[in-house]
Amino acid sequence: MILSSDPRLGDRLPNACSKEHLAALYDHYRRRPFVQEELWAGRIARALENTTGELTAKDLTDATGLNLEQIERCRAWLEAQLYRHAAAPGGAASDTRR
Repeated sequence: MILSSDPRLGDRLPNACSKEHLAALYDHYRRRPFVQEELWAGRIARALENTTGELTAKDLTDATGLNLEQIERCRAWLEAQLYRHAAAPGGAASDTRR
């Protein structure tokens, strides 16, 4: 999870409304692999949400604390996620309403 107060900070502990909910969250995240690029995507999204115009590469690196290589790795990861989602059964590629 990305801290809303500072997009350059790392992850934080999730909040739950009950012990059962906390156990479900713990189980979900315990089995889920950590992907650094996913954290970086959150930082970039937060930086984009907090701007009214276009960001230069320098603006983006300053706002996120990431370097250009990390930003490129994040872009590639996001593209792969979109492709995987579109190719999955029920994904955008199988949407016949277009």
